[in-house]
Amino acid sequence: MEFGKAIRQLRRNRDWTQKQLADGICSQSLLSRIEKGIENPSVFVIFHLCQKLGITLDELLHKEEFSSPFSKLKTELFSLYRQNDFETIYTLLHKKNFSLFEAYHETHYYNFFLGVSELVYKQNEKAAQIYLSQAENQKGEKLFTTLIKSYLAKIYAKQNEEVLTLATLNACLNQLNQATSHEKQNRLMPNIYHNLCMTYLFLNQPKQAILYVNLGIECCKSQQNTYQLVLLIFRSGQIFMHLDRKKIGMKRMNAAIDLSEHIDPSLTEKLGYEKQNWRKICEYA
Repeated sequence: MEFGKAIRQLRRNRDWTQKQLADGICSQSLLSRIEKGIENPSVFVIFHLCQKLGITLDELLHKEEFSSPFSKLKTELFSLYRQNDFETIYTLLHKKNFSLFEAYHETHYYNFFLGVSELVYKQNEKAAQIYLSQAENQKGEKLFTTLIKSYLAKIYAKQNEEVLTLATLNACLNQLNQATSHEKQNRLMPNIYHNLCMTYLFLNQPKQAILYVNLGIECCKSQQNTYQLVLLIFRSGQIFMHLDRKKIGMKRMNAAIDLSEHIDPSLTEKLGYEKQNWRKICEYA
């Protein structure tokens, strides 16, 4: 497999943008040319790209798994996740055999994506908790594990499992505090912030919830993540309503609904329903 294509596939597998991988190593435009095969990188750039990707040069040049059907499936799942298309994720995973993920020693991805689709699409908390707990106990990247814990904390908080909620929430926050500035630009971060916001709402701590909403909003702006940005703006409106600051709360909810009309009609419908029932703050996104 060509060097540039291998770099691009590894980057996408980690859900990184070109800017995130290039940061501190080379310009984004140079990385783009490398991935397209237009330009050959220097030894310095090769070394540091491999180091950042956590792979040796020999592995980069000789592994065939980067272009394997499994690698493409994983990329597709992350893409669907960012699009909040949990129905397609659910359907896709039920057509794929668990043994495929097992063969690549990456069953945590299967359990995570199935768990989240059970939670959001099927509204089945019990099944979601089982799958996500299995994913948490399996080996995965640190930030990915933080994301799993944030979903579990939200589930435990909704179920009033105080001990499990606090233990999982503290573990999640500890991992988040240890995240590097590079990791905090990952496209998974808005989802983590949103889950933490919802967890604190379930715990009836709206001031803490607004803290993570604001962090999520800033993260979405820098990443141009419009779907999560709209959702977090709406959540901030709900929180202000909860704090009896109804004017600003209604203003933010209306702004989010107006923006959602340009993104996803189903999101507009969902937010419209929640606006009419704003007291039901603790709803899954």
